[in-house]
Amino acid sequence: MDDIRTERAFDPDERYGKDVKLPERTGNEQERQNVLRKLESWWQECRAMHAENRQQMIIDADFYDGDQFDEETRAVLEGRNQAPLVYNIIHPTIQWVVGTERRTRIDWKVLGRGPEDLNMADVKTDTMKYVSDTNNAGWMRSVAFKDAVIVGVGWTEEFLRTDALEEEIGVRHQDWKQMWWDPFSRALDMSD
Repeated sequence: MDDIRTERAFDPDERYGKDVKLPERTGNEQERQNVLRKLESWWQECRAMHAENRQQMIIDADFYDGDQFDEETRAVLEGRNQAPLVYNIIHPTIQWVVGTERRTRIDWKVLGRGPEDLNMADVKTDTMKYVSDTNNAGWMRSVAFKDAVIVGVGWTEEFLRTDALEEEIGVRHQDWKQMWWDPFSRALDMSD
């Protein structure tokens, strides 16, 4: 990771080619290849910009797991016949924070804007509670919260299922190592 160089850059909206659409399969193959090359270059740029941050996230996860020595330090200690012992005070501290979040979970409550909205608000509250219960969404949010406490970011995915035998709306935790986000995003919830 030492050979990766990143720098802050101005990121204009035009760069994303909001007016550029992926050509149909029957369209010009060269045009499709150009669009795909552009998308791949954005992906590579994103990976390069995330490299240092992800390396720090891995170190943070290792510290939580008690793996707090690098290979060089471990070799020096073992060369002196000294066990590379770690008294991990980070792990119980994080467990305490995560446990506090689990004990203080709250249920959904949708509020209407006026008295005429009370019935519909109750229906929406019941619907959200049902979706949350059938997907164990509280637990999924807690797992994402634990990731956020350890490495700085945690993710849940809300999605539609196509299987008619399952609940249509799904919620699940996504491991932070599987997620890449736009490094140029300005909105706190990355909705831009």
